[in-house]
Amino acid sequence: MKCLLLIAVLFLFASCGKEAENGGITPQAKPEIVSESSYFMLPYEFSATDLYGNTVTQETLGEKQVFFVHLWATWCGPCVRGMPDLAEAAQTYGDSVGFLGLVSDYDSNLDGAISIIESAGMPDSFIMIDANEPSAAHLREMVRTGFVPATVLITIDNLSPEPLTGRNYAELLDEVLP
Repeated sequence: MKCLLLIAVLFLFASCGKEAENGGITPQAKPEIVSESSYFMLPYEFSATDLYGNTVTQETLGEKQVFFVHLWATWCGPCVRGMPDLAEAAQTYGDSVGFLGLVSDYDSNLDGAISIIESAGMPDSFIMIDANEPSAAHLREMVRTGFVPATVLITIDNLSPEPLTGRNYAELLDEVLP
C-alpha cells in the first residue's frame, strides 16, 4: 500500500512539473487564433506627422492585407527615379496595401520631399513621414539596411521581414497579396 501511495505522489509531482514548464497552461488549453479576414492593422503603435502636417496613426492607415514601408531620401537618385513606380503601385494597390514612406532627410529638405512626391503623382494614400520621428523608430529599424531606397513588407503572418531592394514593386505586391 505504501508503494502505491508513493507512486501516486511521484506521479502527481511529475505532472505538476510539466505544467510549470508550460507556464501552467497545457497545450490543449492554449487558445487558437483564427482570422476570417486577411486584413489587419499595422501591429506597431505610432503617431507621427506627415509631410503636410497631418497626424498619422494606425487608425489612419486602417486595416490592409499588406503594409509597404519604404525608406528613401531626397538626395538619392534611385529613390527619386523610383517615385513614379511607387506612385503607380500606390494607385493600383491602395485599397489592399497600406503605403508608408519614411523620408530620411525630412528635417533638412521638407520642401524637396514634397516637390518630389507631387511631381511623381504620389496619391494621398501613400503616407510620408519623417524617418527620424521617435514613434517611427520600430518601422525605421525594420527597414534600415545601410542604404536607400529600402523597402519592407509587413504581412499578417510575417511581421519582421527582411528589407527588399531592387525589385519591381508591382511584381512584389502581386507575389504577396492573397
